[in-house]
Amino acid sequence: MKLIMEGWRRFLTERREGLWRMLKSPDSPVANWPDYVIQQVVYNAMKPGHTLESIEDWLFNDLKVDNLDQIIWRKENIQIDSIKSFDTSTQKQLPSRHKDIERMKTQVDLAKERGAPSAEPIIVFKTSGGYHLLEGWHRTLTYLTAWGSYIQPAYVAETNI
Repeated sequence: MKLIMEGWRRFLTERREGLWRMLKSPDSPVANWPDYVIQQVVYNAMKPGHTLESIEDWLFNDLKVDNLDQIIWRKENIQIDSIKSFDTSTQKQLPSRHKDIERMKTQVDLAKERGAPSAEPIIVFKTSGGYHLLEGWHRTLTYLTAWGSYIQPAYVAETNI
């Protein structure tokens, strides 16, 4: 049994390392993105059989940009004043992200005890209509509920057009 488990562990490790190498290869549309963003937005969402082309199509559809090479990422602290800091799409989706009311209440209480948002950044795309949230949904909803207005570490994407 131990040999079988070790074989599976090695297989999964090699497969995941292969996916990471593919994403960081010079041909990848996200090769120049920060590693944290690739890990959280792309790598964790990948399914077996994804190719660079399918990843690119998925990102084009979500980000609505013509060329992923035109995206510039910056890590900064952003001011979140309310749910209106986000674009319409994010505003519509945020409330549905916490279906477990008890868990949400617990998370809000823990956030208030800590007194400040987690240092883990959220990932957003800056649009003319506000921030489009890519990653950090539960944290964002928790902090909006706890404080309404707060400063959040974030990776912020913009296009250079």
